[in-house]
Amino acid sequence: MRLDLAEILTTEAQAPDWVVEGMIPKGTIILIAGDAGIGKSVFNLAEGLHVALGRSFLGFPTHRCRVLYFDEENSRPDVGAYLQQLWVGMGQPDVTELNEWFRLEHFSLGDREWKARMAVTAKEWRPGVIYVDTATSALSIKEENDNSEAQRAIQGLRHVMEATETNPAIKVLKHAKFQAPNQHPGTVRRTIRGAKAWLGAGDQTMYHIAARGRPRADGLRQTILVPDKSRAFGLKRNIKVIPEWLNTTPKGLILNGESFEGPEDLMEIK
Repeated sequence: MRLDLAEILTTEAQAPDWVVEGMIPKGTIILIAGDAGIGKSVFNLAEGLHVALGRSFLGFPTHRCRVLYFDEENSRPDVGAYLQQLWVGMGQPDVTELNEWFRLEHFSLGDREWKARMAVTAKEWRPGVIYVDTATSALSIKEENDNSEAQRAIQGLRHVMEATETNPAIKVLKHAKFQAPNQHPGTVRRTIRGAKAWLGAGDQTMYHIAARGRPRADGLRQTILVPDKSRAFGLKRNIKVIPEWLNTTPKGLILNGESFEGPEDLMEIK
């Protein structure tokens, strides 16, 4: 597609079509890599529910749009419990309304036909954002470290995006790992698990990691959302995610957020 430079080269500030302002622009592929057991699914389900209702999330305004969530990671009892806790924490919004804006597909992908099935569902639902939980299981990745297989999966996601008239953002959940860089012996850093083609082909990468300290007595723990790569638009600052139980029956879960500078609140790496 040829772009018209007259539409781009103006004195007006460029701004994307946001799903979550300052975090998720439409038409981009976003990787969110989390430490084991950190709560990636709970975090992203919460984000999707807030987008579906047009509510601010962690202090970031959202632009209401339809949400399509593909869950290939969690059991039916687990995802049901997560959603119920988040729904109660949000004040039990009208379920009929939520059904019109938030769609959960449970174990609907996971084979060689995932691209066609995802495209059909996206064309029908017309989402502004698609969640893929997680990449390896949902996109039928057989060799996690194979860069060519990763490239094919990314091209498949781009195809789905281009085939969907709403130009959705696609948020891909992955697992993180520690890596010792050769140029800095004795140090470690986080990276994604598996093929590094994802890092080059994605539009934005962020890590969901544990904050310093032990889990609290109530079983919850603070986590940090850390931007690693964002192009012109995307998350630019660290966000501390602070969970809170509501003393209700059933239990409700609220995620609050605050931004901070520097690594002093991050988990120590030993």
